[in-house]
Amino acid sequence: MRLVTAFTYFFKILFQGEQKALQLLTCSDKQSKPIDAEQQRPEFQYSHSPAVQVLNLFQSNGRLIDFLKEDISQYEDADIGAAVRDIHAGCQQVLDKNFELTSVFNKNQEGQAISVNSEFDPSKIELVGNLSANTVAGSGVQGTLVHAGWIVEAIKLPTIAKGQNDRVVAPAQVEV
Repeated sequence: MRLVTAFTYFFKILFQGEQKALQLLTCSDKQSKPIDAEQQRPEFQYSHSPAVQVLNLFQSNGRLIDFLKEDISQYEDADIGAAVRDIHAGCQQVLDKNFELTSVFNKNQEGQAISVNSEFDPSKIELVGNLSANTVAGSGVQGTLVHAGWIVEAIKLPTIAKGQNDRVVAPAQVEV
């Protein structure tokens, strides 16, 4: 509507002069009612589907789902590498903005020897490699840290407008 009004005023000024456009503008201003800003604002809430919301963030910022659903076998490695740089940057922004992550072994570096006691938390530490029933019995085990692991310390997902379909990862886009 605003675009139509802008074009109307432009052509009124162009063909009938500025005075006629100002007259039209003052007439339409008298007819319009003031809009309460609070009435216009949608009510926001937290999503009931945070996993879908995270997918939405990765898609909208890094186009991750488009990339993962694409058959990339037809592309050259250099083309894929160039695309991955943009995807990586967008997805990294999502992680940095919405999640506070720390590593499980924040003082140890990958590739170094570490000790795991016998009463370790299996949700934080996964033993891999040459395992047997007696591997951790008694005093624990020594091993090489292959991956430091990640823990989410804080989640800061944005709120969504009330009534918004929280199962939509990315809306279809129609160019008009």
